Amino acid sequence: MDFKLFTSSELKGVIKEWRVWMLKRAGKLNNQNNSWQLWRQHNKPTELLAFAVIKQQLDYIHNNLVEAGFVSNVVNWKYSSAIDYAGGKGLLDIKLGGE
Repeated sequence: MDFKLFTSSELKGVIKEWRVWMLKRAGKLNNQNNSWQLWRQHNKPTELLAFAVIKQQLDYIHNNLVEAGFVSNVVNWKYSSAIDYAGGKGLLDIKLGGE
């Protein structure tokens, strides 16, 4: 069997098991669930009226991928708008404030 075919098949199973484990673990940590959880339980909207609040929320969104360990720098996630805010051009069309 080809190495790439073998490793991709094996990793697909491991990744699927890991995702299910993560969802079940999150559900166990929340007493309002009885099996698994994908989204956070609360719905606390934040008014984006001040630039400081907007920047704080963008930083939070961009840093989620770093905190989760998917990338080491926010600009390394190709679907993130972080690269646009850092002066580069990402894959998505981002309209920065004031444009």
